[in-house]
Amino acid sequence: MRAWIVAGLLAACTGQPPAEEAREPWPGEDERPALDHPLFEAHDFGALSLCAEHVSGPADERPDAAHRGPYGVGNGRFFALFGLADPVSRLHSAIGPVYRRSSRFFGDQWFEVEVDGEPAATPDEWIARPRGTSLVVTRADTADVSIYTVDLAPMPAGVARQDVPPMLVRFLAVTSRSDATTPDAWLDDTLAWWHDGSAKGVQLHASDPRVDDLYDGMRTAIRVQTAAHGGVSPMSRYTGVWLGDYVARFRPWEGGIVLDAMLSYLLGATPTDEGLSLRPHLPDSLDRLDADGLLAGGATGSLSLSRCDRCTVARFTSTADVPFELSVELPLPAGGRPPSSSGDDSDAVVRPLPAGEWVLCFPARTVAPGQTVSYRMRW
Repeated sequence: MRAWIVAGLLAACTGQPPAEEAREPWPGEDERPALDHPLFEAHDFGALSLCAEHVSGPADERPDAAHRGPYGVGNGRFFALFGLADPVSRLHSAIGPVYRRSSRFFGDQWFEVEVDGEPAATPDEWIARPRGTSLVVTRADTADVSIYTVDLAPMPAGVARQDVPPMLVRFLAVTSRSDATTPDAWLDDTLAWWHDGSAKGVQLHASDPRVDDLYDGMRTAIRVQTAAHGGVSPMSRYTGVWLGDYVARFRPWEGGIVLDAMLSYLLGATPTDEGLSLRPHLPDSLDRLDADGLLAGGATGSLSLSRCDRCTVARFTSTADVPFELSVELPLPAGGRPPSSSGDDSDAVVRPLPAGEWVLCFPARTVAPGQTVSYRMRW
């Protein structure tokens, strides 16, 4: 009996795998707008995501906000939602220059086309985004013209994430009534920033394009809601830097989907005119974090971050050939009291950040080649 079982198992292991059952693609109509304007030929928008929406008919017969999908635009310093009301290009819940509201968001903003002093009817409207980006494209058809908008939060080439302009740029194009003008270089820069970032890390290629676009939408939704300094900020109703609704559903740092954003948040390394600035974050689930080979300008070194007994300790060792100035800020862990320092770092200053985070700012110091410096924060 034992020999028969072994033989049966071997036969099962060496047999051919069962044929995959054919599956129907995710059902749904293609509601992407046709882009019949030279603006969309002059720039690398790429294909539109299938996660698009078409609304039609009188405004009072269209779906309400609870039955529409929001489309976010942001660059870490400005954020707004589109698609929740009419016209679909209506700007909603705008906020900036940080991802944190005070008493409320900015009010809605929209434009209308008038004919003889009356708003022109737009019986058909579409909203979509180019795959791999969080730019928003809309189309509204009147009886005579098609009106397009392209909304983006600019990511100018060569500008640090923390220094991008906290603003929205809108391109307006009309078919049959005007020729396209030369768009600002920010459009190409921003498309390139999104496409380059979406090409990094884990890529999913399913047999169903709607599954691909769902995954792509999840990735861009997190990226567009990431503040300039790296914190994930739920931008519908709440704001502030917390992981909340994302943690249980989708954790992009597991697998390095956005490696540069992960490193920016964990290390907070920024080159300065005099050397290096650090604002490292130690995740609540870790007691220690070590990073070797830090490089920013001419400043190089290794960082060790540890936590114990309501105390965070950072140690930095220079591997540079020349002295440089080092600035360090240690963020307060969630649930801690405003931090304090001790010993040689008694001149450190507690400072609140616009997003509600507290940091302990240590005086800048000159670090010699091979020197190790330590920082301690009690909370």
